[in-house]
Amino acid sequence: MPSTFHFFQDFIISTFLLFGDPIQPPHHAFIHRLLPPKGKRSADAKGSQRRQKKVLRDNIRGITRGCVRRMARRGGVKRISSEVYEEVRRVLKAYVEDIVRCSTAYTEYARKKTVTACDVVNALRKQGHILYGYA
Repeated sequence: MPSTFHFFQDFIISTFLLFGDPIQPPHHAFIHRLLPPKGKRSADAKGSQRRQKKVLRDNIRGITRGCVRRMARRGGVKRISSEVYEEVRRVLKAYVEDIVRCSTAYTEYARKKTVTACDVVNALRKQGHILYGYA
């Protein structure tokens, strides 16, 4: 069974893929993997095993070259070398892992099972990034 940290890390990266890029519409292929199926189960299926969730791996590949290019353009960059894309993915993954690790530490310390926005805001504050408007 995957740990809370890895599940939350995959969730954060998938959420970034869904809602992080303001230019492109959300990737609807990921929505079906994140949301549970709706409706009632049939009477003959009550004793059967529930459907397994698909484990998402290597979600960092969803940060495409175009996404990196748009973020760089927003920062004022005119031209980008080809080695930059992998480096940006590596740095983004390390940053998200650090925030997720810290926020899950806050959650586990409070003996909760759900990571709240307050936990993430506190983790960001510990890293030195103050975020207003959530808690």
